Parts: sequence; structure tokens; C-alpha cells
Amino acid sequence: MKASINKRISFLFFGQFVIAGSIVPILTLYLKDYLLFSGSQIGIIMAGSAVTVIIGPVLNTVVAERWVSSERLYAICQMLGGIFMAILAFQTGFFPFLILYLLFYTQFGPSNSLLNAVAFHHSPSNQGKFSGMRVWGTVGWILVAFLFSFWLGRGGELRDALFLCAGMGILLGMFSFLFIPGSKIRASERKSLFPKEVLAVFLQKDVFFICILAFLFAFSEKIYYFGLGIFIRELGVAEKAVMPVGSIAQFIEIPAMILFTPIFLRLKTRRTLILGATLLTLKYSLFTIGGSLAAVIPGLILHGPAFTFFMITCFIYMDEHCDAASRTGVHQLFMILEAGFANLLGNLTAGFLMERVTGGDGTIFSGPSGLFPQ
Repeated sequence: MKASINKRISFLFFGQFVIAGSIVPILTLYLKDYLLFSGSQIGIIMAGSAVTVIIGPVLNTVVAERWVSSERLYAICQMLGGIFMAILAFQTGFFPFLILYLLFYTQFGPSNSLLNAVAFHHSPSNQGKFSGMRVWGTVGWILVAFLFSFWLGRGGELRDALFLCAGMGILLGMFSFLFIPGSKIRASERKSLFPKEVLAVFLQKDVFFICILAFLFAFSEKIYYFGLGIFIRELGVAEKAVMPVGSIAQFIEIPAMILFTPIFLRLKTRRTLILGATLLTLKYSLFTIGGSLAAVIPGLILHGPAFTFFMITCFIYMDEHCDAASRTGVHQLFMILEAGFANLLGNLTAGFLMERVTGGDGTIFSGPSGLFPQ
């Protein structure tokens, strides 16, 4: 039974990152070149999603493990998110797009932490099992990059990625309802909006320090993803090849995920975090130096290991300080910090930089983040 449920959760991770991989690498490119939005407008849209990630988990903390299980709430979020994305794909105006994108992220944003909670619930205190399931998310990101590149080469449009995202969300919702058993909820387990068990975890000195590090990591990653698609395109890469080139990072993430468990067990938490932070520094150094693919590709290669050794360690560390009563709330509130406030600040900063480094010919000049090509 355990092996079976792990395979099902692995499929959820696969689909979760098919959704992310179909929109994250190309969304700013789509907004800039197809909908002709300004840098400030793009920044507002991308940062707006952070507001929903902040609000959504707070609402879900009230619901999850109180009146509905994390498994069922995940299914609801995915199905509603898929519906909102399907409507979003037809929008061309700034305000309609902004509103529908916000509605989409009220569902998709919380689903990430809900899926982490589901995975840890069914494989508690087993770091190897979690990384083994999470690696299928990387496979999903890579697969959609190459399949969608093939689709673009056959006359497809960037907008089709939004339809793909919508369809996968609905499919994941149905799959979760049908094949993922929900945990039992008892009245005695129902907690307040901010359960003391959850707050107690975050008030621990070491946990608080980990949260600060995760915030800084996530802040830099939002600027990275904001400019990645535009950066690669303006280096001379064909539009249909933008997603495959960007997915180089995910290719290297697969062996990093496989090697994560033995490395983590040997190095322990602190040294594994230092390893991830060192790789992240090297990555951004290469982006800052580079104005060509020869310098950028090594930076992309370093992205996967940097994320794996840093953020997966953070997820595991947070979960090690949870019990059954606080697990969902801890992962949700951690997501508020990492994908909410860091997302908000990172995207607003990236939009601000884009407005001020765009030349008269529409290209984007090199800036402090290393993401803006010369």
C-alpha cells in the first residue's frame, strides 16, 4: 500500500510541475511580446500572485485538517485553478488578465504546500521517500518543455501553454479525488486560525533562521524566473527553444535529487545548506558575467543542484519540527513566506529593474541580477 500511494503522489508532483513548467519559463515573454504589457504591468501581475499565495494559505489553514483533509483540499484547489486558467487563456486586456491570474493563484499557490504536506503525511520522517517523489516534478518540468517546444515548431502558440496548464490542473484534481486517500479529521483536532502548535515551530531560533535564509533564496529566484524567458530569447535563442534551454536546470536537478539523500545524511543540515548557497552564488556570478549562452548554460546547470540542496533541506528541516497536528499549518505558513512575501518583493523588484534597463530597441541591458542581457 505504501509503495502504491508513493507512486500516486509522485504522479501529483509530476503534474504539479507540468503546470509550473508550462507557464513559469514563458509567461513574462508572453506578456511582453504578445500582449504588449509594460514592465510595470508585468511586475504587478507576477507580484499579484504573491498576494494570493499569502491570503490563500491563511484561509486554507482554517480549512485544512479542520473540516476537510489536505488531500481533498488539494483536489479542490487544482480543479478550481484549472477552470480559472482556462478562462484566463482568452484574456488580452491588463485588468481582466490580472484578475483571472489572481484567481488562478489563489488555488495553485496553496496547492504547492498542500502537496508537500500530503507527501510528508504519507511518508513521515523519510527524507529519501520525499526526494524520490519530488524528483518526478522535475521530470514533469523537463517533459513539458520539450513537448511544448515540439508543439511550437508545428505551428502552436505560446498561449497554448495556458490551456495545457488548465487541463493538467483539472486532471490532477480528479486524480486526487479518486486515488489519494484522505486523512481522517476528528473534531478534537480542529485548530484556531493560527494554532499555537504552528506558531511554536516558527518561534524556535533555528527554524526562524532557516525561514530567513529561505526568504532570501526565494527572493533571488523570483527575479531569476521573471527575466529568464526574455533573457534566453534575447540571446538569440528561437522562441520554440526557450523552454528546452531553460529546462537545462531541471535536467541536472534529477541526478541532484537522486544524490540528495546520501549527501544529506553525510553532510547533515548545516553543511547541505552551505553547499546549496555556494552553488547559488556561483550560478548568479555566471549570469552576471555572461552575455552569451556559453556563460549562461553553466549557470543554468548549477540551478538544479542549488535548489535541491538548499530548498529541499529547508522543507525537510521544517517538517522535522512538525507533528501530525501542526504539519499542514507549518507548510502553509512557510509557503506564505517563501512563495508569498518573497514572491511579492522579488517580482516588484524585477519589474522595476525591467522598466529602467530597457533600451530604445526593446532589448534589456545587463543589471545587478545578471538576468538582463546586454
